[in-house]
Amino acid sequence: MTDPTRSYNNTDYPSIPSVAGSAKKNTQPIIDALRPYIERSLTSTVPVPDERAATGPHGSDPQGLGPQGLGFKEDWTTRPETGHGNKIRPKILELASGTGEHLASYATEWDGVDWVGSERERSETNNILPPVQLDVLNDADWEGVRGRYGRGWGSEDTQEAEHGGFDGMIINNLLHCAPFPVTPSSIFRHATTLLKPAGWISFYGAFRGDDGGFESEGDRKFHERFISLDPTFGLRTIPSIQRIAEENGWRMVERKGMMSGNWMVFFERSI
Repeated sequence: MTDPTRSYNNTDYPSIPSVAGSAKKNTQPIIDALRPYIERSLTSTVPVPDERAATGPHGSDPQGLGPQGLGFKEDWTTRPETGHGNKIRPKILELASGTGEHLASYATEWDGVDWVGSERERSETNNILPPVQLDVLNDADWEGVRGRYGRGWGSEDTQEAEHGGFDGMIINNLLHCAPFPVTPSSIFRHATTLLKPAGWISFYGAFRGDDGGFESEGDRKFHERFISLDPTFGLRTIPSIQRIAEENGWRMVERKGMMSGNWMVFFERSI
């Protein structure tokens, strides 16, 4: 049982390194499940600001500061077009990128998207944009990502709300090897301001049955292996993640069965 008084930092729980090559067998099914969400992000991205807009010589930026003058480190007006018209390229953040195998495959499949990987400790991964350091239990790391890419939902700055933040967030094989319930709670809480209003979150991995049982003896052994490393690790039920999502203003919109008994679960903001 999780100790609610326990505080977490980079040394409180073990990091579980990714094994090179382990992502290959599930990459294509994950891409197929992500496709409708990525395509929606590509087709719904807002237009690049027009400096000739009627609101002034610099559109919604009347002082002509530009993206970096408004506090963004990324200049959205100079990035290549998506291939879907003159639109801002979507940005999608992957948590716990590990060796970067999944991220490299996403980048190849969707070259109109800017991909950002992350790791608990700073490391090199195969990305289009430079990776960020992000321990999901470290508020300062989340704030660093917001400072670099801007806020989406909830920003009081209209320019930042439209062009800052991420269009989606992908989390693969993380929940069973990170403290529960603080990990999903932290993800949903910070995603509230990091993602754009139409943003989405996907989780992929092994889960227990909705009744708390194990789908196979292999799942049971998998669970026992991880709780032996840390009692807050282990497989969770999808309804337990759903409850945490709802507490933070998110709703489950799809759960999709995948190979080897795994699941992919999608969430969007509750409006």
